[in-house]
Amino acid sequence: MTYPNVPGAKVHMGFYEDWLSLRSQVQAAMISSFKQCSSCNSIVVTGHSLGGAIATHAMAEVMGWFPDVPSWSYTFGSPRVGNVAFAEWYNSIQPDNYRVVNQHDIVPHVPPQKDTTYTYHHVPLEIWYPKNETTYVVCNDSGEDPSCSDSVPIYEWTGADHGTYVDLPVGCNDNLYPTI
Repeated sequence: MTYPNVPGAKVHMGFYEDWLSLRSQVQAAMISSFKQCSSCNSIVVTGHSLGGAIATHAMAEVMGWFPDVPSWSYTFGSPRVGNVAFAEWYNSIQPDNYRVVNQHDIVPHVPPQKDTTYTYHHVPLEIWYPKNETTYVVCNDSGEDPSCSDSVPIYEWTGADHGTYVDLPVGCNDNLYPTI
């Protein structure tokens, strides 16, 4: 679908609609938080998987809501959100974006770059952990660095690397959230 007010930008309709369903609550919560915390002077937006895609859309709007507040975005295992025009525009408004990819995580490879409708492209800057440890690679600012996670052949992609990032489990885990 066409992304509003950015010429040539297109985004994945499902991810964008998910963001739109949350936008008013997020904006209200952020305004309330800033009113309650006079010493708060920065914003960090983060998300994993679908949450990473939504965080990307959120950050694009947060930059407009709070243009004078320093902000950073950290996503983990995020799928591709839009096309090249969207990625370039996003990087121009939010250069402090870090898209972390764990090893052979399959989710950052979807939707595929070449779709029947248009070409999807990641927002930069990818931080790739080729092994689930402390060693990482800061990729180039293209969003699709062929020497980073894009170097992993399709037959090696796995969902197993999606549930753990930097040796920490992501999401609901019975050991972290016991049933009461």
